[in-house]
Amino acid sequence: MQIKSNTLMQPVEGAILALSIVTKRSFASLKVANDVASVTLEFIVSRLFLNHFGVIGIGTLVSAFMVGYVVKCLKLFLTN
Repeated sequence: MQIKSNTLMQPVEGAILALSIVTKRSFASLKVANDVASVTLEFIVSRLFLNHFGVIGIGTLVSAFMVGYVVKCLKLFLTN
């Protein structure tokens, strides 16, 4: 809804939106890719330096995959 209303966005979402505009790819697919990459990077870094999985829980994994898909579904309702 932030994208549709052109309100101020968080820096990461703003960067994803800018990348979406430049590459002409959907925001939702880039959001999923960014979230999954962030969770993967957190997993690798915490495994290397802390020797455990850090704060990755089931909610983090579900959120990484589902937020972009929810955006895609909401976009259908907001564009009509």
